Amino acid sequence: ELENTYNVAPAISPDGSRIAIFSNKSGSMALYLISAEDGRFIKKIIQGERNTEFEELHILKPGITWSPKGDRIALAAKSGKSDALFIVNLETNKKTKYRLNIEGIFRPAWRPGHNEIAFIGNNGKTSDIYIYNLDTEKLTNLTQDWFTDDQISWHPNGNSLYFVSDRNSILKTGITHKPENHPINQTDLYRIKIESGLIERLTDSAYNEMYPCISRDGNNLAFISDKSGINNIYIQGSGDIDPKAITNIITGITQLSW
Repeated sequence: ELENTYNVAPAISPDGSRIAIFSNKSGSMALYLISAEDGRFIKKIIQGERNTEFEELHILKPGITWSPKGDRIALAAKSGKSDALFIVNLETNKKTKYRLNIEGIFRPAWRPGHNEIAFIGNNGKTSDIYIYNLDTEKLTNLTQDWFTDDQISWHPNGNSLYFVSDRNSILKTGITHKPENHPINQTDLYRIKIESGLIERLTDSAYNEMYPCISRDGNNLAFISDKSGINNIYIQGSGDIDPKAITNIITGITQLSW
């Protein structure tokens, strides 16, 4: 069991039966598979922090993502000189490494209906949204600008990505320098359409919104906000004017997924 240990970044399988999670239940951090029904330990997938191949599993900016069929898991890890993207086949336990010439790779998210993975890439100066096609090995930078983009998640139809950014009202990409008097301590929620590259601002408040994720029917947007002074979960339906808080936890919430 995963009791009395540090457990982070749970990711539910497409059929809802299993959960992939980072845990230090065996001492150092590792990736485990557990039952979504009773929390039963199924198996250890990857042991981290004991060799250079999986030197660090990025528990501070975690991301575990399932393939649409639920037969593979993707994650990013520090591997030697830089980060790498790893694909694990759950049936054979074969691990495939993709080194993408990017210093930092975080929060991978598998595109629904496609063999593509979006992730946050950091070159030491900026943080952008990338998509990597596993079939063609093509890497695309969607935002390519000065702003910090983070915490991505897909719409179920795979046509758009939700993310957090400090870009404020600037919806253009390709801006390489900080705009004059631009605030950097405020994050809002945004959506980018993959084909057109158009960005839409979803929140415009005095608070910080984080971890946007859309329900599988596409009708409800869940996210974390510090509106009450503590991070809690809010949900906004497609017809709602204002989001509604569904938790009131005094210790705060740090991660969210459907």
